[in-house]
Amino acid sequence: MARKNIKPIYSNTYKHKRKINWKKWLWILLIIVVIGSGITGWHLWHVHQAQTLRQYPIRGISVSQQDGFVDFEGVKKAGMSFAYLRTTSGTTYFDDNFSANYDRIQGADLKIGVYLMFSFSKSAKDKVLHNC
Repeated sequence: MARKNIKPIYSNTYKHKRKINWKKWLWILLIIVVIGSGITGWHLWHVHQAQTLRQYPIRGISVSQQDGFVDFEGVKKAGMSFAYLRTTSGTTYFDDNFSANYDRIQGADLKIGVYLMFSFSKSAKDKVLHNC
């Protein structure tokens, strides 16, 4: 004969079996999976970026006034071999940091390039005459 479920008279007479809170453990497992997949995805993205950069051994940067102060010695140590400096954009904008950047970059042993942004608001002839 099977034993019937005995109901205690007092609550502390028998040890109660704890019910496992499955919802709580499922949420914890879900959070762990989400965090783990995020970390794994972040790591794989960085590995992908490193592999992509290895395809291009010669690297450089473009510098304009919006970049603020640029430590060109740090840029050289980061593996960059050249830098392009923006001089103008259109006929009305001149990069205020161009002269300072040009002077500082010469001591960093980086190849230097200079570029200007062309705008269709004025002709190329006006652009050249305005910036000279």
